[in-house]
Amino acid sequence: MSIRLAVLSDFHLGELNEGERRSDLAGILLRRAVMRLNRFIRPDVTLIMGDLINEPDAPDADEQYAALKDVLDQLDSPWLALPGNHDLPPEEFYRHFPRPDEVTELAGIRFVICLDPEEPGWNARRRQEDLERLGEARAGWSGPIVVLQHSSLFPPGTHECPFNLVNAEAAIAQMRRHGAVLAVSGHFHPGFHVEHEGIHYVCGGALCESPFVFTEITLAGDRVHRTVHELKIPERLRLTDLHTHTQFAYCSANMHMAKSLQLAETFGLAGLAFTEHSGQLYFNAQEYWGGHCFRAG
Repeated sequence: MSIRLAVLSDFHLGELNEGERRSDLAGILLRRAVMRLNRFIRPDVTLIMGDLINEPDAPDADEQYAALKDVLDQLDSPWLALPGNHDLPPEEFYRHFPRPDEVTELAGIRFVICLDPEEPGWNARRRQEDLERLGEARAGWSGPIVVLQHSSLFPPGTHECPFNLVNAEAAIAQMRRHGAVLAVSGHFHPGFHVEHEGIHYVCGGALCESPFVFTEITLAGDRVHRTVHELKIPERLRLTDLHTHTQFAYCSANMHMAKSLQLAETFGLAGLAFTEHSGQLYFNAQEYWGGHCFRAG
């Protein structure tokens, strides 16, 4: 039996940043990812791996979290969320999101939740109680164990990622001792998949940086396969959208012509055309789809 996991990480919702991070588009990016997951991927569990907002000290941090949760609640799959180093501390973070048990069982997997304290250099440290929790997760359990943490985790020397647990060897030794098959993290925006001595280490890439990715992991026994999905359209396709609505349409919730032009460029469209149905400009949804616009228009 195979189990499908989705990984969404590093939204960094906030104001427009200098550089590659598109914090200003995080809400739109998340909504698009959720729609794709529900329609095409249909994961058994979705993992939210931290850094949901960009500035935890922002005066509207609570509102930012509320907006993100509204979108995450639209997921058809159960989901787990962990805080990252850009998020509020765990006790405050979990006022906004459901707090998972330290060992959470979903879809035939035991997930071990590790909230690693931060260390200098954007690294982190595995606490002793979390090291010991692997044994608790294995007790009476013959199924797969997956370890979750925001900070990147991989065997030192197997990848060029500059961030890791400062005691990664101890964390990995416990995973090997208790038969954990997979560690999932965020934090490192390019993402990676490392397999070493039978254990897989997958870091989901950042949703907030082009090409705006989320990750699909298929777990079948001790086999792990990673697929990276890009929200950005491959520019080589030279696609043009000929039917885009405006802020004047009755169906508009968040559309705006200026924003649509910006999104078209950001997501790699070759062209964009605004095509408004005249009936939608003068009639509400019920009157339009009921034919009133034809009878009285």
